[in-house]
Amino acid sequence: MNEEDEECILSSLDIAFVQVLLAWARSTKDNAAYRAQTFFGAHVSVVRPNVVMYNALLAAWANSSSSDSYHHAKAIVQRMRNNHDDIIEANISTYNFLIQSLTKHPDVEYACTHADAILNALDRLPNDATWVAVIQVWSRRCDVTCSAKDAEKLAMFHRKRRISPE
Repeated sequence: MNEEDEECILSSLDIAFVQVLLAWARSTKDNAAYRAQTFFGAHVSVVRPNVVMYNALLAAWANSSSSDSYHHAKAIVQRMRNNHDDIIEANISTYNFLIQSLTKHPDVEYACTHADAILNALDRLPNDATWVAVIQVWSRRCDVTCSAKDAEKLAMFHRKRRISPE
């Protein structure tokens, strides 16, 4: 969790809910993300979902060895945005987990393209975890030339974002 997540005030039940999700996120079992998803779905009526809970679930998918992690993570972000009367605002951790979920995608070009798109669509400055997630996705490319191009693109994007008046 980061300082943005801590802005959310959580009850003891909420904290327990998040801790169970984070336990599944840290688990090395093959079905851990599915178990976290099932737990979330079964208990979401007991707690009022917030960005911290959704990010804990996204962490499970981001850490999953499943090749369809990104599709699950993307669906979770969509649900987070659409299924609540009061819209739950995604934070930088949400996007970091979404990018990280692309690291196991079987189509490397698809993963790189989508990581780029997420990075370019950010409405806030990326943090160190964002850069690590993007580099993890880009590093799957085996071609040295592509890796050099990616590093150059990353450096240029980083400079552009740092001097942007936004």
